[in-house]
Amino acid sequence: MTRFDSPISEALHAAEDDRLRSMVYSVLNYAADSKAQKKVWRELGTYHVVRLLLHSAQPDWETYPDAFWIDPWIAQHFRTYESDSLFFIVDNWLQGVALGERISEDPRVEDSKVRHLEQLLSALNRSVL
Repeated sequence: MTRFDSPISEALHAAEDDRLRSMVYSVLNYAADSKAQKKVWRELGTYHVVRLLLHSAQPDWETYPDAFWIDPWIAQHFRTYESDSLFFIVDNWLQGVALGERISEDPRVEDSKVRHLEQLLSALNRSVL
């Protein structure tokens, strides 16, 4: 099967990255219900928060100390990532770096962008065949 590389492929990759950033920020903003919690996490460090995030994304999240509930839709995405994929994003969140202007705080908005680009790319690849 021939696959057509296009600017849509690059846009899709960027949209997937934006979706991941939005999901991480959304989950951490929800879980850190106070400035005190964010301060504790800052003191524990990025690695600890990434591990906590990945533990919280597991189906048996309640068995992990300090784990918290994550929307199952987001948790399924997190389970596909290794900790090194999340480190930079979590570190930015801990440092108070805002999401980029083009990134919505609502991960479902970012997911709709990804799905739209996937459809475009799929249609483009079908037309090449």
